[in-house]
Amino acid sequence: MPTTYDLVSAAQALVMALEDGEGVLTEEGENLLGLYIERSEDKLGALRAVINRCDADADVLAKEVKLLTQRKRALGKAKERCRLLAFDLLCAHEKLTGETRIKTQTYSAWLASSERIDGPDDPRDWPEDFVTERTIQEVDRRAALEALKAGKTFPRLTIHKSRSARFR
Repeated sequence: MPTTYDLVSAAQALVMALEDGEGVLTEEGENLLGLYIERSEDKLGALRAVINRCDADADVLAKEVKLLTQRKRALGKAKERCRLLAFDLLCAHEKLTGETRIKTQTYSAWLASSERIDGPDDPRDWPEDFVTERTIQEVDRRAALEALKAGKTFPRLTIHKSRSARFR
């Protein structure tokens, strides 16, 4: 009878095999899963251990994603601050010398100009020549499901029922 440590180690090997296959159970992973279940007296408990391990790893990755997102946001803010400082330096250079460009051996920096149109938010307040109409069609699956459950019939629409194993 395998120990809890053996089962946890085997579950970790299974999760690593899944990660190596990018979520697809490879032949090696399938073999590991078969051995894992075969060695376990409590087959559902063994599968539950793998599911719990996958959930735990997913939680760790979600926390890492959150930290990386915060870091990315901080770097974006630092970049914008540096751009503003560079803009201020170029404006000061322009006041002193009248030049909008600074050229060194390794880079060039300059003040660029661009144009944009300010106008009302409501498209009805714009001249018709400049208003385009876009239509986006989306499917409301929830409303369709409710209608089918209420007894209405529609061509090519059916309710597909699925089942899954759950653990608490």
